Amino acid sequence: MTGLSVAAAVADADAGPVLTGELFPLSGGGKVRATYNWLYSALNVDPNDSSPFGWVFQKLPDGSVALSPQTPVDGLTVYVLDYPDDSLRYVAQVQWPEPDSGNPEWNTSPTELTLTGLDLLTVELTGTSGSYFGVDGPITQSGSHAGHLILSNVTTPGPASKFFVAVQQNLQPKAQAPLFASLSETDLRAELERHGAGDSGALAAAIRATAAR
Repeated sequence: MTGLSVAAAVADADAGPVLTGELFPLSGGGKVRATYNWLYSALNVDPNDSSPFGWVFQKLPDGSVALSPQTPVDGLTVYVLDYPDDSLRYVAQVQWPEPDSGNPEWNTSPTELTLTGLDLLTVELTGTSGSYFGVDGPITQSGSHAGHLILSNVTTPGPASKFFVAVQQNLQPKAQAPLFASLSETDLRAELERHGAGDSGALAAAIRATAAR
């Protein structure tokens, strides 16, 4: 069976890596990346950084998904976790804080996330608490970096909790999501509009301009 969307591709896939792509929140502002050694390598959207940042979607044996940066870090495959700590504002990150020492360690174990398909390439992600991942409105400045943090405790879905997946590559023959490069401008704008993007034309243009080919 050939998948017609990101969610269908994940459903059709065997356990293991399914696809690679970049993530763009429908609220705009840029693409989701992990900024290493910044706030425990927090996920964030930096409006001033359009450089490539790919993610690997991996299907776990129970049908949930894990998300990891496409490029290994220090030779390790690391995974997104939704650390349930109010002091860290429920920020999605790829490092575990060590409470006693304050030193982080990489999360090298797949963390179960739930992926809900909303359209061809638009999804929502929920963490272990059942809350949505979503973009924080204010920019967080810490040290030499600033970005909109990705929080894991969003209770009400909206454009900030909906992510467009610019799929770059399918990794399993029987699990085929549409590649971003194959999506027409009309279809891209229509999908963004259906899910509440404020200025679908501007967002579509921004995604086209910065999505890695």
